Amino acid sequence: MKKISYFVVFLFSMFLMSQCVFADEMVNVYIFKSSTCPHCAAALEFFDGLKEDESFKDKFQLIAYETNGSTPEIHENINLAEKVSKYFKAKFSGVPLIVIGNQRYEGYASSMDNTLKDRINLCYTSNCTDVVAGIKDGSITASSADTIIVLGILAVIVVGVGYFIYLARKNTEEPDFYEERKELEEKVLTKEKKTDEHPEKKKDTKSTKTKRSR
Repeated sequence: MKKISYFVVFLFSMFLMSQCVFADEMVNVYIFKSSTCPHCAAALEFFDGLKEDESFKDKFQLIAYETNGSTPEIHENINLAEKVSKYFKAKFSGVPLIVIGNQRYEGYASSMDNTLKDRINLCYTSNCTDVVAGIKDGSITASSADTIIVLGILAVIVVGVGYFIYLARKNTEEPDFYEERKELEEKVLTKEKKTDEHPEKKKDTKSTKTKRSR
């Protein structure tokens, strides 16, 4: 019994250790940018400053994709940005586009700083799904979100059809119940009526029995 207990504790400890190691991997912060975009430059400056922060420098790495130009590499970057946007049910229409885990942010302003920091911390401790990496290696498709929505719609349809079938059956069964109840009530009323129509006969019968007993 003790051996089994030790083995269970060992397995649980290994599980916790693996979770800690796995969750504390550096977070990939993606930014689709343009060399002529001032908001992109401000976002890059923010992330560069965050890399100097002791609380964040080991938590994330910045991966930038240039979208301004006509080289094959830039066309690939734009294509990736379009796939990522499609996954989030949006259209790639401008930069900067920042993606952290499974969350996207369009544009940049200093008011977003705390939100971006919180997102990095969350993904560092919780291991968020890396959408961009998944789309790049094929493990996530741009239509994954569409699939989820379609499944949700199908589930609603199935529930709705089931409910209507239930109502149809209920409406079919209820008349039979009410018909049986009505017939029973009519039988009871008929019996009471017959009893009320011949009260003397019932009384004479009792009198005869009394006389005979004497």
